[in-house]
Amino acid sequence: QRLAGRDSLVLAPPAADVILGTWRAETLIAGQRIVKVVFLVDGIVQLGIHNVRVSLVKDLHEMGLVDFTIDDLVQFGIHNVSARFVKDMIELELEPLTPDDIVQLRIHGVSRRFIQNLWEQGVETRDPAEIVQYRKRGLYRLA
Repeated sequence: QRLAGRDSLVLAPPAADVILGTWRAETLIAGQRIVKVVFLVDGIVQLGIHNVRVSLVKDLHEMGLVDFTIDDLVQFGIHNVSARFVKDMIELELEPLTPDDIVQLRIHGVSRRFIQNLWEQGVETRDPAEIVQYRKRGLYRLA
């Protein structure tokens, strides 16, 4: 039996969330080194780094939003992007809408209401980059 070392893996329950289900860790090993680990609960990828909460992944999954990569989820966590925010931006039918666009909209404080106010004032764009530019130009009072 090996003792815990530089490449050991310890599974501990989360401190804040209580989750009942089947926990699994998938690892990619090169030689005697662990090079990648993916944690799953009931078959859904779970992250606990960079402020990505289990609830974010679960909420996105429950909304049918499952096409995000691990990198997307990490960026969402870093920038406090909620599942509700993602769904709001998708429902507004912004085009094109990438995960990076979602993060940029969040970083610049763009909300559903801000976009709706732009449209009410005659701005017809659905391009996330253009909407961010309107926000950056000082149209913050529309929020």
